[in-house]
Amino acid sequence: MEFKQLEVFISVAENLNFSKTAEYFSLTQPTISKNIKALEHELGTNLFERNKNQLSLTFEGKLFLQEAKKIIQISHKMKNSLDEIPTDRTFRIGFVALSIYSFLPAFTTYIQQTFPDLKIKLEWYYDNLLLLKQLQEGHMDLAFYYETNVSYNIESRLINEDEVVLVQSVNSPFADLELMKPEHAPHMKYILPPREANPYMMDVLFNRYEAWGLTPEVVCYLQPHQARLALAAENTGVLLEGQSLQKLHTPGVVFTPIQKDLQTFIRVFMGWNPYQKNTKLIQHFIAYFDSMPINQV
Repeated sequence: MEFKQLEVFISVAENLNFSKTAEYFSLTQPTISKNIKALEHELGTNLFERNKNQLSLTFEGKLFLQEAKKIIQISHKMKNSLDEIPTDRTFRIGFVALSIYSFLPAFTTYIQQTFPDLKIKLEWYYDNLLLLKQLQEGHMDLAFYYETNVSYNIESRLINEDEVVLVQSVNSPFADLELMKPEHAPHMKYILPPREANPYMMDVLFNRYEAWGLTPEVVCYLQPHQARLALAAENTGVLLEGQSLQKLHTPGVVFTPIQKDLQTFIRVFMGWNPYQKNTKLIQHFIAYFDSMPINQV
């Protein structure tokens, strides 16, 4: 189904005359008839009653006329909105690591296809709070950051939830576990990211261990993910990471789920400054993410 077919249908439905529509679109009458027949075939129903020289809408045709008008109105509104978006500048997007393993590649493809003239600058941040600071100070137009409390002048939307799992060496004594449970925690050594990478998640982890009456034994704090995975593969320690890291296909490690009642998620939010000049563009990005469910990895 094409927009041109809808416009042709609306014209025929309103004029009840193929000749007038053909004249309006500078097409032949057989071409107009072909468009209508193709639309009827795709919908699986007749849109018009054809009785000798009289043309009238069927019940289905009347219903479809209302919907077709809505689609065309939305199309025109979107086009007008796109025309108002400036594409002669660089749009800066900051992101945290798990974004690149989940939704960010598809999102950047969408931007390139929808706004081909828009220049995009992507910046990877290991420090969640620094990323938000850059956004608040206007050095970023959009930020994908880990869950945390944000400034009053930042608006946000939840984009992605990544289930936290245990990552360990295939040679670990716990490698055959089907589920990680609290009783396993005291016997493990942990390789963790620095707190500034994801303060909220680190606090959740240490608070949980404190509730169990435990203090996790930390081997080291290390960035980036690839470095932690390499140490885990050598059985230096275990990781608590988002399961989307499986996409890196790191040899020598296994991903073990955590007991359901202990399960937690690393959440990534999209943040923007509502007072900046890119409001129209941001609204398109919000609509893009609204069109799909929150991505759970």
